Amino acid sequence: MLPYLETLARFEKDVKRTDTGFLAIATEVENDGEKASETPEKIKELLKEFQDILPDDLPNELPPYRTHQHEIVEEPGSKPTFRAPYRLSPTELTDMKKQIEYLLAKGLIRPSTSPYGAPVLFTETGRKPAHVHRLPSS
Repeated sequence: MLPYLETLARFEKDVKRTDTGFLAIATEVENDGEKASETPEKIKELLKEFQDILPDDLPNELPPYRTHQHEIVEEPGSKPTFRAPYRLSPTELTDMKKQIEYLLAKGLIRPSTSPYGAPVLFTETGRKPAHVHRLPSS
């Protein structure tokens, strides 16, 4: 994953300001019929070694209540952070909707009216659909 991502508008602004720019576009490459996104051997070995503790699928419920429930205490006068969502391709949007429906059906997430929000990113995992990650809202 790239260490620094920026919007196209920000990139264009930086190029106009400095008269220089570098844009990299990554594409999947096939190597002797083997896709680059396939799981590396080292990871396969680790998955096999710990298969007894790594579930194939998520449980159908949240973990049990603990003796101490954590909460986020807001400082007086603080305002919720919110970042606009990233634009998604039709495939990414479909994958995200499927992932949300799946997690809702399992009861692992629920609808929220929270004023806090953060965009999500997709990462290739060598299997479909891609993993969906929420970015920290800062």
